[in-house]
Amino acid sequence: MTKNRILLPTAREGLFAVTAILILLLIIYSNSFHAPFHYDDFLNITDNPNIHLREFSLDSLKNILYGKKLNHTYDTRPLSYLTFALNYYFSRNNTFGYHIVNLTIHCITSILLFLLIHITLKLQNPATDSLKNIYPISLFSTLFWASHPIQVTAVTYIVQRMASMSAMFYILSMLFYIFFRVHAEAKQKGIGFLLFMLAGILAIAGKENALMLPISIFLYDVIIIQGLPQEKNKKHILLFLLILTGMLILGSFLFSPASILNGYKIRYFTMLERLLTEPRVIIFYISLLLYPVSSGFTLLHDIEISRSLFSPWSTLPSIALLCSFLYFGVYSSRKYPVIGFGILFFIFNHLIEGSFLPLELIYEHRNYLPSIFFFLIFAIMLTRPIDHLSKTRFMRTLFLIAGIILLVSQSHTTYMRNHLFLSGVRLWQDNSRKSPNLSTPFLNLGRSLWEIGRTEESIRMLEKAEKINRFNNKIQHRTLIFNKALHDAYVTRQYSKAGSAFEEALHINNGSPYIWAELSRIHMIQGDRQKAMGLVEHALSFWPDNPDLLFAKSVILLKENKLDSALEAIRKVTILDPDQTDYRIAMAEIYRKRKEWEKSISIWNQVSESEPDFPQAHLALIELHARLGQTGNCRHHLDSLMKNKQGLSIMEQIRLSMKNPETKIYLPDLAVLQPVIQSYQKDRLLLNRGQKKIEKK
Repeated sequence: MTKNRILLPTAREGLFAVTAILILLLIIYSNSFHAPFHYDDFLNITDNPNIHLREFSLDSLKNILYGKKLNHTYDTRPLSYLTFALNYYFSRNNTFGYHIVNLTIHCITSILLFLLIHITLKLQNPATDSLKNIYPISLFSTLFWASHPIQVTAVTYIVQRMASMSAMFYILSMLFYIFFRVHAEAKQKGIGFLLFMLAGILAIAGKENALMLPISIFLYDVIIIQGLPQEKNKKHILLFLLILTGMLILGSFLFSPASILNGYKIRYFTMLERLLTEPRVIIFYISLLLYPVSSGFTLLHDIEISRSLFSPWSTLPSIALLCSFLYFGVYSSRKYPVIGFGILFFIFNHLIEGSFLPLELIYEHRNYLPSIFFFLIFAIMLTRPIDHLSKTRFMRTLFLIAGIILLVSQSHTTYMRNHLFLSGVRLWQDNSRKSPNLSTPFLNLGRSLWEIGRTEESIRMLEKAEKINRFNNKIQHRTLIFNKALHDAYVTRQYSKAGSAFEEALHINNGSPYIWAELSRIHMIQGDRQKAMGLVEHALSFWPDNPDLLFAKSVILLKENKLDSALEAIRKVTILDPDQTDYRIAMAEIYRKRKEWEKSISIWNQVSESEPDFPQAHLALIELHARLGQTGNCRHHLDSLMKNKQGLSIMEQIRLSMKNPETKIYLPDLAVLQPVIQSYQKDRLLLNRGQKKIEKK
């Protein structure tokens, strides 16, 4: 039996652990599979043409490497975006497949964590004479970590697959490193090293915080595998400094000083203020891990920025407490190596997202990786008192029942938290109650209400967000102004007011091609097509392949009857996103104006199939079939219009389609439609009279 085999649990123990982990996670996440997209999901997935994979071509795969970036610069998380692209390929915007992948990753990560904890305890206690409960400690530590409600935002919140997948490969890399370090045969050492490197690269390709892997591996080797003999301390310190220097060099390629400084331009806090605030954030994370009640968890937390060491008063104590934890981690590494390593692992793996980078101050999903040894620390600390108190079988059973009750209670909190993610309105109502002095939850609640047609409530939420005027960054402030401008433009039709609001949004931050496209559209509605085209061309110089801008350009060219140029622009758009209804309509209308009736019919049929109750599609098809003399097809679509859910007559639907012509892509041709409709109505009248005569007889 090899040394590696001894480190692993028995087959029976492993099977029970895997079964327990899978059953528990399937139960507590069973209500999450139909949760819709939320918050950053839209930016990264649904509204991100780069990951809308429809075919496996070189260009499509190249686009995935851009992540969510619109200016053709490569993203630092290509693996995460590749998995989103594959999900999109198989299920488009149906979230069920995304949730299956997310939960699968969480299950695999939990199983790998169980193995890592078990191996770690075995390495420290090979004869099991100083620690007799390796298996139950490994299993319970894993179950408490996996079922904790703080992990919901890394599992149910789809986009944070980035955090969970990176952690999965991170743990896998550590396991391969242990295999490499403790295996006796040279050939197997080589395989272990290659797998360790590959898993590490995949972890970093999932999310940048995996850059801490070399430090974690170093600490694990020094503290757990080698131990800390006094004569090697200087050598270890030197090696640690060399690894840290190498990480700083590697990190400089991912986070250049210029990009870090530019990142703070959209923040309402400075780098120093962030550095002062993050110790308080990490202490808050610890409180959530120790006391997992539902009232403490939410997607967006409201945390006061530390403006100095004494404002707020908890800043300096938090820094002192965190330094104490760091000291205790180093101090205890010799006598209690697993505890010391677990503390250092937690602190160091919070460094990237909890230091000088211009990121948001606080997110729960940032604990997914740092907390993997958190519950192991407390399990070890409680082992000796429990062993001392549980001399009898009754007491051991009592402690086991208490542990199960805590686990079930925590799991119930996780299950109920998943329930919130089933509705955007429900999620943001909960968040706005827990962070009532933060604007962003009300902003997102407004968006969710808008999406389900509750526009008046939506505007009230946006006004409340504006009144609070406390955003995490300038982009969110810009989004508020943009959303209100959309309401002014397309609900109340106050175009001048909407145009001014779009300009204000661009003044705050001009890095959104969508705002440029909407401002161009406003000028087009107001009849200034030259101004509209100027705005689009200016924005296209920065984002040449942006579908919103190309679509706006194609519509302007269509209105100006420049059909060849319009067709060239819309073809680029439909390559990027062929499923978008507005893009299809524009192409169909261009073909109609070019008198390419059959091509126009083909595209309008696609629109009609995807949206059967869309009146413009039926009107266009009636007109096109009439031009080709296909009266039977005309009657089919006339019948569909008569069944319109709004109860409008055909002529009323036509008049509605011709209202505000600058906002409409397709405008019906009355000269073609009227004779067809009159003939249809006359036939229906005769048919009704015939039916009445039959009924009388």
